[in-house]
This record gives sequence, C-alpha cells and structure tokens, in this order.
Amino acid sequence: MMEEFSSSKLGTESFWDDFYSKELSNFKENKDEGEIWFGHSRMMKVVDWLFNCKQINPLSSVIDIGSGNGAFLLELAQKGFSSLYGIDYSQNAVDLSISIALSQGKVISYKQADFLDQDSIRFSTADESEVSMFDVCHDKGTYDAISLRDDAAEARKKYLNTLSKISKSLFVITSCNWTLEELKTHFKEFFEFVAHIPAPSFQFGGKSGSTVSTAIFCKLSTS
Repeated sequence: MMEEFSSSKLGTESFWDDFYSKELSNFKENKDEGEIWFGHSRMMKVVDWLFNCKQINPLSSVIDIGSGNGAFLLELAQKGFSSLYGIDYSQNAVDLSISIALSQGKVISYKQADFLDQDSIRFSTADESEVSMFDVCHDKGTYDAISLRDDAAEARKKYLNTLSKISKSLFVITSCNWTLEELKTHFKEFFEFVAHIPAPSFQFGGKSGSTVSTAIFCKLSTS
C-alpha cells in the first residue's frame, strides 16, 4: 500500500486563492510576475526538451495543469508554440496569467477549472470548435498539491482518470514529493516512461537523491 503524506494547507484551494490574490495585486502595483515553482532553470530544461522533441512541433497543443502565473506557457510562446492552454482552480491565478500574457502581447488561452473534473477542461477556439484533448500535458507542482489533500488517494485516482482522457501523447511532470521510481509506478497504467530530465543531486547517509524529479511519459496506445 502506498504511503500517504500528511494533509497540508498546500492541498487546499483557499491557500492558492490567497496566494495568487497577493501575487495579482503585486503584479498590478509593481509589474512583478511572481514566483516560478522549482525555479527558472528547472522550467527552462523542460521547455528546451519539448522544443527539441521530434514527436511534437510548434503547432502541437500543450496544456499546463495548474498554470499559476503562466510562466511556463509564456516561455513556450517565446519558442514559437501557438496552441497553448492553461488551467488553474484558482481564479486569481487565471486572472494573473491573463494579465501577464496580455502585457507581453502573447495569445494564450487560460480558464479556471478543476483538473479532477474532466468536463471542466474544454476550451472554445476562434472558429467555435472545442479543444478537450492535448498533445502535451504538463504538470509542475499540481500533482504534488493534490497529494497533500485530505482525500489524496482518491484525488490521485481522479487525476489519473482525467489525464488518461485528455492526453493524446506526452505527459511531463515535475515533482518534489515523489521520486522518479514512484512516478513511474503511479502512471504506468496509462503511460510508458520514456525519459527524465536530471536534477542536481545530493548525498546523505551513503545514498544519493534529488530534490525534484522530472519525468516524461508517452501515452500507451491501448489507453
């Protein structure tokens, strides 16, 4: 049986609403775009990996699960990607990401949505079509936050179910709560592990490890 984390305020919607309310006010007053979870360097390693990936191209659709201030999608936009979507269950985060994108003249679609509710993850396009499946699904911290909920085990099942329905191909996840091997186990039902992006390592008690794990998966053809 998988060991669960103790629940934390980081797993609550109210925490993130309060956090992004302050970030939004700070952007409006000081043009400070806010914090990048796990750091700019880690984010850019993922951006560069996707840019060089032969399996996708700048027209491939990308969804950022828990998009926060939108920094990840903005970097992809700088690289020429044009089908970019972000969701966050905090409306304040959505308002912040929209404000930042507009200030930089970038066209990125954002909406408030609960990833555990698949029906909420639908985007309308300019030609009135609907986008509900994506070539690349990206997560940097959201799965971690879900793992800190009171109902973490059930929430992770819902997460996997939604992910399996909206993913067309690649899934990229960065986690500070789960090791690479644990992530492989969590997602093996629907995804095949294909690569990882190394992170700085440390040694303690004769063992080595990393503070974060970034794994890339490809959806199984049978799922």
